[in-house]
Amino acid sequence: MNKIVEAVDSTQGKIITYKITVYNDGTAPAYNVVIHDTVPANTTYVEFDTTTNQYVEKPSTTSITSVAKEILAAGENFNISFSV
Repeated sequence: MNKIVEAVDSTQGKIITYKITVYNDGTAPAYNVVIHDTVPANTTYVEFDTTTNQYVEKPSTTSITSVAKEILAAGENFNISFSV
């Protein structure tokens, strides 16, 4: 698994996006892959609302859990991202 920050400007009020890439380096499929990550301290999780084309703050969200893949084949990878 690899986690990177996609941000040039991390000053207060700016959106920071984290991208997590998960790999199955094994020789067999991985089943029911779940990714869990904590929202960084001093930040607020935000979701993009496609209706208003704006980010909406979700201050009660302190962690991100994503059931990203039921089956992750050997050699396969996938990405998830979240913003704060």
